[in-house]
This record gives sequence, structure tokens and C-alpha cells, in this order.
Amino acid sequence: MPLPMSLQIIFAIAVIAGGTGFAVVHIHGGAKPGVDVDLTPASASGTDPFARTAATDRTDVTPPRGISGAFRADTAGLYGGIHNVSTCDTKELGLDLTTHPDRAAAWAGVLGILPVNIPDYLADLTPVLLQYDTYLTKYSFVDGKAQPVPAVIQAGTAVIVDKFGQPVTKCNCGNPLTQPTATAGLRYVGTPWPAFSRATVTSVTAVTVTIASFTLRDLSNGMVFDRPIGTSGADDGPAYVLPQPGPSWTPPTPTTGPSPSPPPSPSTPTPTPTESSAPQTTEPSTTEPSTPTESSAPPTTEHAPRTEISTPPTTGRQPPPVTQAPPS
Repeated sequence: MPLPMSLQIIFAIAVIAGGTGFAVVHIHGGAKPGVDVDLTPASASGTDPFARTAATDRTDVTPPRGISGAFRADTAGLYGGIHNVSTCDTKELGLDLTTHPDRAAAWAGVLGILPVNIPDYLADLTPVLLQYDTYLTKYSFVDGKAQPVPAVIQAGTAVIVDKFGQPVTKCNCGNPLTQPTATAGLRYVGTPWPAFSRATVTSVTAVTVTIASFTLRDLSNGMVFDRPIGTSGADDGPAYVLPQPGPSWTPPTPTTGPSPSPPPSPSTPTPTPTESSAPQTTEPSTTEPSTPTESSAPPTTEHAPRTEISTPPTTGRQPPPVTQAPPS
């Protein structure tokens, strides 16, 4: 007697799984809707780049555990860098784009500028390194058009940010970047890097006032320095150390964002630059992970005036997040 249709489907799935060791089944109407988010490791230019520039990424940056959420772009220490060292050649990127009119038109269209204005636009951007695994929309050049792809980009990746602190281009491939649009039903796909954890994915909330300079954490030694917008390292201010939180420190109110998570207990000590956090390894996820949510760490701060750079501030400035220094 023929098997009922439901039993036939179950039997077919069992045969596939037995033959391959793994099966992913999508059933229309029965599968939970979601958005695939590409895991983009540092130093990966991808198969559909807008441009080819020198690789400037670092693969030895491990985000600290327990820090996630959407953070203001002017947060001190949100981005990293190397003191007095450029991590992206914006002139080379501009030359590569302008010698390929089709790519230049698609790239400029994503960022809302005219192709002829690309060199001037790039001159006002600031190269930095992502200090956290960051959720963004990246655009690949496919069939003459910019194709958006939701992505988590690994910490240590070189990007350039605009005057409002928004990452706008991934350096080693020239792919434009914008804010992500999906905030629910995210599924991370691809091969995770050793330190990847969905619990430490962050996003950036651009500000509405021009940022005069970015306070970057030096990923080679854990100190911080100020980099004026539109500069690449030659004009960096002197390095200094921001005060670290004590036992009585209370995290400030987080910025507005989806699904806020409870702030850490004030009694929980915050890692210092000398502490190491064991990296977490996860397998590629086919189930719905947690959406990047608001966190109260790192705190949102205003940048120190340029006149205070030579004298490290001692009060009135909250500590930035701490990134594990790369091994020597």
C-alpha cells in the first residue's frame, strides 16, 4: 500500500541526510522567514569587488566578550587604527574607480554622489579599522550594478568612514557600505572565524553633527589617539590612555535601537587592555540568531577637544571598549 504523502516526504529527507550527512530543507509556507547575513572575514575581497587596493586588514583582532549592540559613531574607541599609519589608500581607490566608469557610476549611486565627485568625496573620508564584528550592508558589483548583501564584517577589517562616522567603503575591495535594513530574523551564513560569536555583533549609529576627529584605539598597544577627519595617519594626535572604569562605575544610558538588552551589573569588572578573552567559535548558523541589540558598553562619549590631547583627561570622559592587543 502506498505511503501517505507526509511519510514519503519524511522518508526522502532521511535518505538525503543519510547520504550526505547534512541536509537543509526549505518548505514553502512551513519554513520560518528570515534574512541571510553573509559572514565576511578580514582580508577577504570577495568575488565581485568594485576595485582592487592593497590589503590593509588585520586578522589578529579579537573583540572582547559581552559587548554588543548599536553604538554611536562618535563613541571614543569604537573604531581602531594604528598610530601614524594609514590603513587605506583613498587616492588609489579613487583612481581605480574613475578608470572604470561603470563601476564608478554604481559606486557613486549607492552613496548618493555624482561619479565626477568621487575624488573629492574620498578626500573627506577617514580610514579606520573595525574593532568589532560589525553588521552592515555591503554592495558587490554584479552585472554592472551594485548588489546589496547584508553582512557581518570581521573586526580588523579596514574601512573608511564619513564625517558622521558611518562606514561607507570596505578598503581592500572598494565595496560600498551602508546601514543594514533588516533587524529581525537574521541567519548568519558562511564560515565563521575563530572568535566569531553572534553575542558580540555590533552596529553603528551615525550621528547628525560632523565629527571633528575620531578617537581610535591603537590595535597594536591598546592606547588611544585622535585622528582628524579626512586624514590618514600623518596628522594623528599623540597617544594617551583613557581612564578605566572602577567598581563604582555605572554604564550610561544606551542609544536608541531595537530590542535593548539589560545593561551589565555595575559590580562586574570591565576587562582592561592586559586581560585576554578566550575567543568563542561557532558553527555556521541555519537557525535564527539574536539580532544585534543595544548595549550600554562601550559608553557613548564626546570627543576630547584637540587642546586636551597632550594631557590625558582624568574625569568627565567614559572609558571606551577594550580590545585584546594582538600577540607580539
